[in-house]
Amino acid sequence: MIKLLQTGILWVVLLFGILGGFFFSFSFVTMPGLDLISGVAAIEAMQGINTAVRNAYFFVPFFLTPVFAFAFAGVAVFTGCRRAAYYLGASAVLYLAGGFAVTVFYHIPMNEALAVVDGPVLGVGASEVWRTYSQDWTPLNTFRMSVCLLAMVLAVLALYETKA
Repeated sequence: MIKLLQTGILWVVLLFGILGGFFFSFSFVTMPGLDLISGVAAIEAMQGINTAVRNAYFFVPFFLTPVFAFAFAGVAVFTGCRRAAYYLGASAVLYLAGGFAVTVFYHIPMNEALAVVDGPVLGVGASEVWRTYSQDWTPLNTFRMSVCLLAMVLAVLALYETKA
């Protein structure tokens, strides 16, 4: 049963790492790159990205990672690895509060507002719309990246606690 628990925790670590890396790439590559092009092009590119991200490859880590963390916390309790259970539970709660909730209540509304913007109609005004969006969107994205990486560290600590 310990091997199953360790394997499950490794998957949780991997999934938190995927999420952290995903958000990292936006804060330090995608958004700065979009800031270098015209406002119209940046708005259209982000609209495309926001449509493309709605897929099964993003669904699994975004929605199921906390489910897996809680499930394996239960397995950890069952196998007597209470500290591992604590770390896994804490990683899931941290992600739900600082990654998932920030996405749902901050980033998604911003993305939906951007989705209805017609960049070409705005013309030169699109640059200001983009600049405001990027400046407001990126810092909390960096925050959720940090949360995911901290959750990953907690999951690593859970794995460490399963070692006899």
